[in-house]
Amino acid sequence: MKNFQLLLSIIISFIFIQSSFVDAKTIKRNEYLKYAREAAEDYWKNYDEDIKKWVDRIDLKYVFGYMPTGNPLSFADVSANLYKITGEQKYAQWARKVLVEYGNLRNYYPADFWKNKPGFEKGVPPLPDFFNAPQYIKAYKILKNTKFLSPADKAIITENIAISCDHQVRSQEWGAMNRGILRAEVFYLAAITIPEHPHAKTWAMVAQSIIDDCWRSWEIEDATHYNAIHYYSLVSLSDYLADKDLWKEAVTRYAMQFFTRLMAPWGMLPDYGDSYLYGNWNRWIAIFEYAATKYQDPEIKYAANRISQNLWNFQAQPKSMWLATIAMDCYHWADDKIVPKAPAGTSELVLDDAVGKKIIFRTGYEPNDTYLLVNYKDEGIAGFMSRDYLRRSIAIEEEKVTHGHADENDISLFMADGCVLLHDGGYRDFMPSGPFGAYRADYFHNRVVVRKDKIFKGQKKGQYRYATTDSVAVPGQNVYDFVRNSGAYRPVQTELIDFLATENFDYSRSRVTDQRMGYQHDRIVNWVKPLNVFVVFDVVKFLVDDFYTSVNFWHTRKILAQGENFFDTQYDSLQKNTSPTHKSLLIYFPEGDQNGRMIGHDPEKRYWQNEIAIHQTLSRWHDVGDVATFTTILIPHETGSDLDQLMQKIELIDVDRYPQATGVKIHDGGKEYYVCSKLDRMIDIHYQDRRPQYDYEHGKVQYGEFETDAQQLFAVLEKDMLKFTSVYCVKLTYKNQILFEQKPVDFGLQYTDGVDRPGIGKLRYWQDEIKIK
Repeated sequence: MKNFQLLLSIIISFIFIQSSFVDAKTIKRNEYLKYAREAAEDYWKNYDEDIKKWVDRIDLKYVFGYMPTGNPLSFADVSANLYKITGEQKYAQWARKVLVEYGNLRNYYPADFWKNKPGFEKGVPPLPDFFNAPQYIKAYKILKNTKFLSPADKAIITENIAISCDHQVRSQEWGAMNRGILRAEVFYLAAITIPEHPHAKTWAMVAQSIIDDCWRSWEIEDATHYNAIHYYSLVSLSDYLADKDLWKEAVTRYAMQFFTRLMAPWGMLPDYGDSYLYGNWNRWIAIFEYAATKYQDPEIKYAANRISQNLWNFQAQPKSMWLATIAMDCYHWADDKIVPKAPAGTSELVLDDAVGKKIIFRTGYEPNDTYLLVNYKDEGIAGFMSRDYLRRSIAIEEEKVTHGHADENDISLFMADGCVLLHDGGYRDFMPSGPFGAYRADYFHNRVVVRKDKIFKGQKKGQYRYATTDSVAVPGQNVYDFVRNSGAYRPVQTELIDFLATENFDYSRSRVTDQRMGYQHDRIVNWVKPLNVFVVFDVVKFLVDDFYTSVNFWHTRKILAQGENFFDTQYDSLQKNTSPTHKSLLIYFPEGDQNGRMIGHDPEKRYWQNEIAIHQTLSRWHDVGDVATFTTILIPHETGSDLDQLMQKIELIDVDRYPQATGVKIHDGGKEYYVCSKLDRMIDIHYQDRRPQYDYEHGKVQYGEFETDAQQLFAVLEKDMLKFTSVYCVKLTYKNQILFEQKPVDFGLQYTDGVDRPGIGKLRYWQDEIKIK
């Protein structure tokens, strides 16, 4: 039975994440064109039936009002392009039919629909949806000066475009984000396609005002689903801006490399922020194809081809007209001469610590590689006008403006051997957000959540303070209920403290500061690469005196087994997508209930499915400078492994300055792996008006047999050979044997009297392999 389940999981893994890209062929331009042509041919045969299906599902109460089917617009766009490519007149005739008749779809709605609403004095606009209105205008641009359109046809089409643009101008939405550039694309295309219209100047002006915010600016959205919409519209629009070259802008080059480097083992970008699994994968293909061509970049070509191979079934029936639109763009934009090449498969900052604010730990880009994404992106300082206008004009209080989540220091995705082990919370289940801010609020993410006040922990019968032996038991407050609220987003600031990739260990340290709440949270992610084990240290430092409750959240789909301080977890699905289960994740809290920590779990609705919130909590009074700390061990393993054996390898190191510092030792055969961290980086500081301010004697920590002032220490001990990396340090000893020691030097320009004084400069890091005496 166990072998059968393993086989089934492997089969599911093959379906969930297609076979290795190395064996996959590159998608060629003619394949894109073939798909577009076949889709158009098929759709023409079923045109009337598709309209009827749309009519049958009309919802007069739909929140966005009139919303005609977009398939005919994609059909018109593809058909017009096919005419331009092949010269076959039937394609022009097909496109004409849509251009002339599309406005008639309004007749299926009541005559007084939105009669008394502002902006509809001239009736319902034929093209209310700026997501697909560009297809209509592009098709007309191709056919406008051909014999296929009569003056009467042109008058109808012009009126359709004009009414729609005039209506959308009334609804001002702008900024460096998807809905802004979508509107700009519609307005600009309209202005250059029917420049003779008296309102064309207005459309061009509005378009330019939005383009100015998007052209050389960072997009303000931190959500891969909406990033795709924004950049697809932006690169599409760039084809029509003769006086501008989008691809020469530094921001564009950065963005294309940034998203390429985010590629996950499942053959697509991770879904963080307002996103969902594989969200807008088709737009990403077109974006990457165009970028690869413009930059002649094989790594970006790899991203385009990997997504195509993984998610686009070119033989599927019936073919999608929307995909046909994408396919036509790919035909125009792709370059068959570029040979895809995967980026180097190493852990890295993606791409920086100022804008991107992502860290990826990875072994490679292939389906079975290990991948862990830390997202520490805050709202940032870019795009103030865009963010401020949106905040003041639309109901988005649960969002990090815009479409972002309270996911600072979140582990958004963790995969190993094709299995999802940790995952992001999802988009939303209702508009504008679901209950308790679903799924954007901090407690829907794999991160530490901090609240003011102290939780009531409950009492056992006769076991609470000065209770009598016969006092009744009183249940404590539910942790999940204690931290939940409306989900309204709390602005915070984030920064990278450190990142380092070495032979045996990679690590990152990122910080969230909430000035209003009065705390700093550092998440220190340590990857022991030979064992594929992650040691996560979380330290919350308090900036004001108060009662605080700190909760270390981890989320999963299923708990396979549990004990007092561990949970064996598994993701078998992501919404409607089955996930392979031959690997599970052991979430182990080695500190247990030490110092009053509470460990528990609660059922929750997350990612549109039933999930479980696992939490470790510390709740008490904290003075300024106090710290609350958590240690979590994440161990991917074969499902059904002996959990005791896995946990027995983990040992907490005896640390003399705990909880300001902590350490873990992992036993593996004849090797011992050490991960040690100074959780409070300020304990070194001794002098205020003297440089250096730090002092070894005040900063040193005893980690078992090691002594050092290092911010981070990694070591592998095998017999009498010790290989180590010591970060930001002066000195390191093991069993009183000095492994290295920085020598003093004069430090001049002192504040008090200007007299040079000796001091010791800290090394950025030091690596060595030494034989222990």
